[in-house]
Amino acid sequence: MTAQEFYQPFTLLCLAYNRELTDALAEVYFMILEDLTAQQFQSAIKEVLATRKYTNLPMPADILEAVHGNSDERAIIALKQAE
Repeated sequence: MTAQEFYQPFTLLCLAYNRELTDALAEVYFMILEDLTAQQFQSAIKEVLATRKYTNLPMPADILEAVHGNSDERAIIALKQAE
């Protein structure tokens, strides 16, 4: 994903969680999440906004989990594929 594709959804995420968007904050999140496609990122943001009940800004790991599932889910899938 490009920085331009990242910025708009991330801005909305910060607004939803009442967090000031700074260049440093955006840089840290983009550094971790830039390997996602724009579609994956937008879908993950949508899922986080729809399902997350905490009031603090989600960590990059929360967004990655929305895309890839948590480690327990990935382990179960891998186990089923190995059978």
